[in-house]
Amino acid sequence: MNSRGRRHSFFDNWPAKVMAIAAAIILFLFQRIVTMEERFFSVPLQIETTGRYLPVAPFPQSVRVHLRGEADNIDTILENDIKAYVDLRDRDAASTYEEPVLIRKTGTALNAEDIEIRVDPLTVELTIEEKMIKSLELSANIRGFPEPGYELDQYFLSPSRVEVEGPRSRVEPLDELETEAIPLNGRKEDFTTRVRIDLDDRSIRIRGGDYVEFRALIKEKIIHRSIENIDIVTLDLDPDYVLEEPLGQGNIQIQGSKNALEGLKAASIQLVVDCSEIETTGEYLLPVRPDIPAGPVVLSYEPRQVILKVVRPEEAP
Repeated sequence: MNSRGRRHSFFDNWPAKVMAIAAAIILFLFQRIVTMEERFFSVPLQIETTGRYLPVAPFPQSVRVHLRGEADNIDTILENDIKAYVDLRDRDAASTYEEPVLIRKTGTALNAEDIEIRVDPLTVELTIEEKMIKSLELSANIRGFPEPGYELDQYFLSPSRVEVEGPRSRVEPLDELETEAIPLNGRKEDFTTRVRIDLDDRSIRIRGGDYVEFRALIKEKIIHRSIENIDIVTLDLDPDYVLEEPLGQGNIQIQGSKNALEGLKAASIQLVVDCSEIETTGEYLLPVRPDIPAGPVVLSYEPRQVILKVVRPEEAP
């Protein structure tokens, strides 16, 4: 067959041949489509700046990543190897910008081929302001009370001041920061704990971390108690002698823990006069001393001295 005949045979029924080729391509693409799989997950959104300017919340903290490709490829990708970020390093003025969300592949994602990666949202609107650093006093947010009879003597925060950095409009109004609630309920001993600083503004970062050490000193509550009409009694008076008149009564001021004083009975407290040196009848000026159970401290008492007249029993009125 000559060349003329071959050309005629090649172009014979060309519409049918074109349609066959197109069908084959469609079938190939369809087969590719039906074998493609999808995978979705969320990753943190990182904001990259020069450091002179910072983003002001609110802004998305994460974006949704959509992977599409063959199962063998997309299943091997670790979520941590897909980074989503917004690049603001070329922005040198405080303003509001609409920026695209970019993808950076690392680790397992670098070797994955023929994979389509999309993010949602595609763009984000961010407001940036000049960065400000400020030192702030830190106070403890103490809630509740120790066990009855105990009290908080003092507490310490370490550190007691912290440095924060963030957009000027958010940092400048701050005068101090407070910890999250620290309950004292039921406490009766010293304790130390780590507590978080209460700061919900995501635009502001606490330098050195957002946890501090709280140390509390708990002690028994000290109270004063005044007891009156306490009998004054003699101690070691020779049985051959008696008092011509009773010594009367006095009063006493004591101090001690709340629990100890509340359980102290007035009958267990006396004012005593030591009469062991008396060897004959007569009138004596003797000191008075308190006699109380161990624990409480005597602050004062009256009388400090008494005059007593000693006689023989037969001489008593």
